[in-house]
Amino acid sequence: MNFFNKNLKQDKLFIEVNNRLSLSYWMASDIDHFVENFPELINKDILKQIIKNSNSLNAFFEQTEEDISKLNGVHKECALEIYHFVKVCMEEFECINVKSSQDVPEDSKLSKIIDLDINLRDQLTQKYLLNSDVEYHRNMAFKFYAKSLWGLTDFISYLSQKDDQELSKTALKFSLHNLNNAERAIDVGMNFLEHSNTSTKELRIAMKDNNCLPTQSRDKYASEYYDLQVNFNIILKELFFVTKEFYAQFKDDQDPSDAEFKLFSHESNQYLSKLNQVGFEISKLMLTIMDRDLPNYQLLSEMTIKNHLDYIRVS
Repeated sequence: MNFFNKNLKQDKLFIEVNNRLSLSYWMASDIDHFVENFPELINKDILKQIIKNSNSLNAFFEQTEEDISKLNGVHKECALEIYHFVKVCMEEFECINVKSSQDVPEDSKLSKIIDLDINLRDQLTQKYLLNSDVEYHRNMAFKFYAKSLWGLTDFISYLSQKDDQELSKTALKFSLHNLNNAERAIDVGMNFLEHSNTSTKELRIAMKDNNCLPTQSRDKYASEYYDLQVNFNIILKELFFVTKEFYAQFKDDQDPSDAEFKLFSHESNQYLSKLNQVGFEISKLMLTIMDRDLPNYQLLSEMTIKNHLDYIRVS
């Protein structure tokens, strides 16, 4: 963040709040993704776990609200931007039960989340993040991906209407263009992660003045943090790639077969499960380093990841 290194106490509190918000988001995403895409895995025991997870998430998020009140100035301003986005996502994810939204059509919910996502990425990249930070380029990638989903929603709605064929082609072109931009943004971010120490600034601030953390543990955490960040970027890029390759078939009037659609759906769900898992682990690691309490939460996405994606790891 461009406001770091001016007030260490506020910096560390912001990093804690930011990771609490991120962890809340990944928990909410984990529950929603599991319930929506893997209903066949839900039995009585799993349902009990989902309810326990939701209760843990809500309690954890409420505590985060209290912590934000201790921030001030630009630290608080930035935290509130992230907080409002996470809060709305939790409201729109029906299974979290923060606020009922079951009467709202699914496409309206998706559109609302996409709009908020794009707005958040714009706020973070334009006001708070350094362009030498991997998070800057990751947020740009997420923004382009959200725009591509926007276009794909229009493309699918136009596709069945003969009179809207030109509109469907325009929407598809828009989506593929944004998916290409998302891939490029991630490539730039991966380059900064490898060659610039700016991307580990948050980690170094979190460990600063922590005399209870021995050198060996610091080195271990630094290595684990780096590996998780690399892994997250690899998975994200793969998600962009498979989405682009699948929808690019429509560009040449080659409608994918039912088998190809099922394969794409399976692969994209696997990548989303893996993102939930790695995103969760990154925030959990940061809070562990800062010696903060963690929620009693059992990650559901781990049950959905198949062996054929095991190659997505840092060697």
